Amino acid sequence: MSKNSLRFYFAILILAGVVLLVYVGWLPFSYSGDDLQYAMVIEQATSDRTLYHPTGTVNLRLDSDAQPQNERKIIPVNIRYILEYPSSILFVKIWQRLGWDGDVILPILWLRMLAGVLGLIFFFLALHRMTHKVGISLVVSFGLATTLTYWTYSTHIDQSISMILFSCVGLFVLAHVYHHSKGIMIAAIALGAATLFNFTAAVLAAAVTLTLFFLLDRGKIAVASKSFAFTASYFLLVAVVLIGALLWVNQTRKIDADFFKSASFYGHPEYLMEFPRDVIRAVFGSAKSQVTFPGYSGSLQALWDQSSNRDRAVILSFYGAILLFMAVPVFIFIANKPAFTREERNFGLTLIAWFVFFSMFNIWWDPGYIKYWLIPLTCWWALTGLVLSRLKAQSSKGYAWLMVGLVTLVAFTFVTNFLSTFLPESKRENNISLSTALSIKEVSSPFDLFISPGTPLDFYLAYFSERDVRSVGLLAYGTGGDMRRIHNVVSLARDQHLSAGGEIYILKPRNVSPSDYQLLLDLMGNVPLELVWSYSDVEVYRLLQ
Repeated sequence: MSKNSLRFYFAILILAGVVLLVYVGWLPFSYSGDDLQYAMVIEQATSDRTLYHPTGTVNLRLDSDAQPQNERKIIPVNIRYILEYPSSILFVKIWQRLGWDGDVILPILWLRMLAGVLGLIFFFLALHRMTHKVGISLVVSFGLATTLTYWTYSTHIDQSISMILFSCVGLFVLAHVYHHSKGIMIAAIALGAATLFNFTAAVLAAAVTLTLFFLLDRGKIAVASKSFAFTASYFLLVAVVLIGALLWVNQTRKIDADFFKSASFYGHPEYLMEFPRDVIRAVFGSAKSQVTFPGYSGSLQALWDQSSNRDRAVILSFYGAILLFMAVPVFIFIANKPAFTREERNFGLTLIAWFVFFSMFNIWWDPGYIKYWLIPLTCWWALTGLVLSRLKAQSSKGYAWLMVGLVTLVAFTFVTNFLSTFLPESKRENNISLSTALSIKEVSSPFDLFISPGTPLDFYLAYFSERDVRSVGLLAYGTGGDMRRIHNVVSLARDQHLSAGGEIYILKPRNVSPSDYQLLLDLMGNVPLELVWSYSDVEVYRLLQ
């Protein structure tokens, strides 16, 4: 084995080992509502636990022993994430076969971390295939690993990192295609798999197809042939798996219009509500996807709203500097495109196409949510590696300056994200909602009902306390604010729990708006309440009958 080969394999080992060590060593104990909602689905499919969704999809059985009862179990497949639930269920069941008897959170987190590390390995392989430079590929891969978004979704339950893994596989295959003109159908399969894990990856497939057809400087017949082969392979894979999934799901539930609504992003997305504001949110969302504001972990919008004009100027300056640096390698690539080899140009144009397509989607969908900037962020780091390689090959003075700047960014990003976000979140005692939920479990009965105006605590109570919760906020979100339907759902649950001998409790979060809390009280008929438990994040009142 040659010295270069040893360096190559050693770099992969270092990348995987260091990243996994950091991810595992400071695994967060912070869970979003989406995290716990996902965990509830997997838990129901792999255990006998009865978990109540805050919208009331599982009811209390009223019989002689008044034991909670699951409704008929359905095969958990979401049309937007066809392979997500099945893959997690399979992984959890493997853990259980090996002796695991805890909840599903830790197995799912290991699945996410492994997907994140594998994604970085394929990202490294793609860059090395294009640049043949181990050092640059390693630095850039570490850079991607330390970003707020990649680190977050490699260590949280949310499903986005699986899509990134297969997108990086597709990127690696495309790097091979641009050198040897072979493997286009394998790239289609990789991106098809990414789409089956997250429907939004279909945007990547469209971007790659258009890039192949319009931008590759080869004969039009060859380009059209490759574009057709890519498109046909992609759609064949997605169609076969989709049809198979529908036939499978049809065994336990009706395939109707409601099932397919999720394919068109069922819910209440932003859908380009206010274009100038959304563009600004997109700009700052893309910057925050790289690094959180020092000393702060949470919504950038919330930080902005509570800041003085002077503090807002500091925030603007901070993210302005980040964005200014991030613009440098993009400018270098565009301004010096003829200096790149044909393969590098094609690869770079594909990255730009991915970036542009996904950025347009983000502006339309949810521009301030960092999760949707995972793909554009990955593209930026890959393009930066490409530019560094070309500058080094030209012995340009710009190489040293850009490399120093990049290493500084990587170090700053790691330290800031670690100290501001991941170190605090790795301490279980810092999760106030978890502490509250476990405490409420100790002092309440399984037959009690908790009614909430809508708070992240709802899912903590549902998952960790195993208590029945009705979230007025979630019900309003799902029904479009139909108060009659909300009243019917809450009243039904109230009657069931009272008949079972349970108590009715009202949650009053410390930060609840007066209007939201009054809406809940009106819904309950403004009956007398008694304060029974008080926690740092919520007060709990008992409904007096």
